[in-house]
Amino acid sequence: MDQTEQAPVWSGTVSGLIVRGFAALAGLALGAYLAWFAHLEATVDGLTRWTGGLVAVVVTGVAIAASWIFWAIRPNRVTVAVAGLVTVLPLVFAYIA
Repeated sequence: MDQTEQAPVWSGTVSGLIVRGFAALAGLALGAYLAWFAHLEATVDGLTRWTGGLVAVVVTGVAIAASWIFWAIRPNRVTVAVAGLVTVLPLVFAYIA
């Protein structure tokens, strides 16, 4: 029995392409928002103060954007699970901290 992961049937339809496009744009928007927020926080009063936490926010934003774009390119259960974890885990860690 072949155990390779395949794209869902709906992903090749017009509505599936629309869903994949919106997911990629949403991930890109969330990642860009996080990076922009960190940039604004780092450049208060015209001084640049990058801390480890702000760099972590930028890295998280890039990871979220990349994971959802990768899911839009290759939609399957593994990539959507990775994208979901990359999106939710930083929120959980931020709530705990």
